[in-house]
Amino acid sequence: MSISPKGDRIYLTARNNNAVLEFDTSKLVTDGAHAMVGIAPVGDAPVPVMVVDKGRKVVVGNSNRFAGRGEPQSLIVLDAAKIQDGKTAVMGTIPAGAFPREMAVSSDRRTLFLTNFGSNSLQVMDIAQLPIDPKIPPEIATNAEALAHRHDYQPVIVDPNVLKRYVGVYRSEGGAVPASIDVNGDRLMARLSNGFAQNALPESDAKFYAMGAEIEFPKVAEGGYAGQLILRQGQRETVLKRLDEVAAKPFLDAAAAFEKRMKDNKPQPGSEVALRKLIADLQAGKPDESMLVPCPVWQQSLTQLQSQASQMGEVKSIKFQAVGGGGPDIYMVESEKGTWMARIWMSADGKVERAAINGPMQQ
Repeated sequence: MSISPKGDRIYLTARNNNAVLEFDTSKLVTDGAHAMVGIAPVGDAPVPVMVVDKGRKVVVGNSNRFAGRGEPQSLIVLDAAKIQDGKTAVMGTIPAGAFPREMAVSSDRRTLFLTNFGSNSLQVMDIAQLPIDPKIPPEIATNAEALAHRHDYQPVIVDPNVLKRYVGVYRSEGGAVPASIDVNGDRLMARLSNGFAQNALPESDAKFYAMGAEIEFPKVAEGGYAGQLILRQGQRETVLKRLDEVAAKPFLDAAAAFEKRMKDNKPQPGSEVALRKLIADLQAGKPDESMLVPCPVWQQSLTQLQSQASQMGEVKSIKFQAVGGGGPDIYMVESEKGTWMARIWMSADGKVERAAINGPMQQ
């Protein structure tokens, strides 16, 4: 979402509609039903959006995150004055890297920064000299046509007997974080790790969308159960195999325990001790890998965590705040150099799945 310099317009990317929505901010308060004043087609699965050039242009990043598989994508530049006219607002495109994800503007409003998540790059652009290619890509017309018929959409209904074939706990080879699938009436419910179970929206009878990920099941014979699922998160695709009842039980028990912890707002036993040790080990430059769930992602995040921990100084106190909806125990850490917010995710066997440290908090 991005707001105009005057504060009178808000622009929002609608990923599933391949569009940008324009809202009148005054009507958001007084007449919400009529607050949307414009909609314009852009490329596939837009994510970041930024108002530039004194509010005259809107730049949108087309992530194409599920179909792109790491290929370079593009930015669409819209004429802010014409968004109410639909596709005529499209001024052209700017090349981008794989999965353009976040944008920001410098304090003098002259430079646009773009992070390309899939290609691990930072793109820096002079707003006065944006390299706009006026050639309009064909997907703009396709997406405009889809927008024109968006109210014709009929939700996909999947037979509950088909949904039951997908129920189970799935885990990648060597992976520690499982996915569990259940059915609630006519809805498929998906849970990653120890977080909340969320409604998985059907795209077909075998493909669903939940928690920012696409979940796909192979065809299953009537009366049988899926032996695996494919989980697509951004540019990453992971195959998870179905666990038998014995192997699945610890994860189902952990999920039930999380629901109770969330209701009672109580931390997972051992999470505070684990957080204290993790911070101390990071500050000493020697993280104890035996307390961490084996995962390649840890090697990427440990460097950032170590940098954060080194800035904290001596820890004075750690106080539990809440159980987060995504599964972490959230703690307030008071140190000699400020107040920090820490999140720690624990696995069913008491190891640390991941952690995050944010701060210092402004007083």
